[in-house]
Amino acid sequence: MPPSNPNVEIFNRVCLYLFSELYESFPVPMAIDPNALGLSAVPDEEEYDACWSVMEIAVETVTFLQQEGFVTVRDRVSTGEFGDVRLTMKGLAVLGVPISLKANEPREPIITKIKKLAEKGAEKVATETVQAVVSEVFKFALGSTTAVAGAMVT
Repeated sequence: MPPSNPNVEIFNRVCLYLFSELYESFPVPMAIDPNALGLSAVPDEEEYDACWSVMEIAVETVTFLQQEGFVTVRDRVSTGEFGDVRLTMKGLAVLGVPISLKANEPREPIITKIKKLAEKGAEKVATETVQAVVSEVFKFALGSTTAVAGAMVT
């Protein structure tokens, strides 16, 4: 396993919370406050300085997911919020792919795993578990549309 990168760990956690919120509101777009999103992805006892870094990474995470075609963003308002954010077809399809992370674990849609992790809270979820789930999202996104559709049917 590659060495731990704190920015990637935060990115992964922000992805989980963002995908969970957007899936719940789909197809209705929603405003995303990157500061609140970033803070929801870190433990409550996190240091003040670290929280600023997390909020910056949350902004860049939304921007990255938009550029990679997982979400659409209508605009960025003066308060810093992203306006009218919604999952794309790619984002929605990938979240529906059934996976299992461990042997003998039942396969369930990625979004189900994401929701379970998000409900536990940032401080209670192992970094490796978060990384595994987000890696599955990107693994399926890198495959062809046919591969994603086939995985959803299986």
